[in-house]
Amino acid sequence: MNKILYAVILCCLFVAPAGAADVDTLIDSGNQYWSEGKLEEAESTFREAIKADPDAALPHARLASLLLSQHRNDEARAEYQNAIMNDPKDPNLFLALAIVYLHEKSYSNAQAMVNIALELDPDRENSLKLQQYVATRMDAQEVDNGDAAAALPAIPQDAIHDSTAHGKTDTPH
Repeated sequence: MNKILYAVILCCLFVAPAGAADVDTLIDSGNQYWSEGKLEEAESTFREAIKADPDAALPHARLASLLLSQHRNDEARAEYQNAIMNDPKDPNLFLALAIVYLHEKSYSNAQAMVNIALELDPDRENSLKLQQYVATRMDAQEVDNGDAAAALPAIPQDAIHDSTAHGKTDTPH
């Protein structure tokens, strides 16, 4: 009986790291497809990574980034929310979701996501930049003047381009 238990424990020890490595390999492959412009293959590969480890935030975040780049906001929002559910302490995920809300012109939701990111990391420069941008958009919305909207700056691209430990919530360069 002890030999069986020992064998099961050994199998679990060897299977778990292999699964994580498989997810990392799938994410790397998806990133490569994306950088080559093979968006369908990238999406499929990120979805495979999610199936391999549905509780990992990174595959959801990568898929969300890809979907957002294709203006598939509803799907991107859902995937960023899944990523946040799996890693609620990553401020980059909240900033990325704020970007989705900005695309949807849901400025109060964007502001809420930036505020959460700032609670998680108050000194993060990209959070502060995005906070200023959202405030500018909200002010322009209140003015409701087309000229004011035309004068607004673009979304700060470095808002989610960060060098965190797993800084892969941004799009490939």
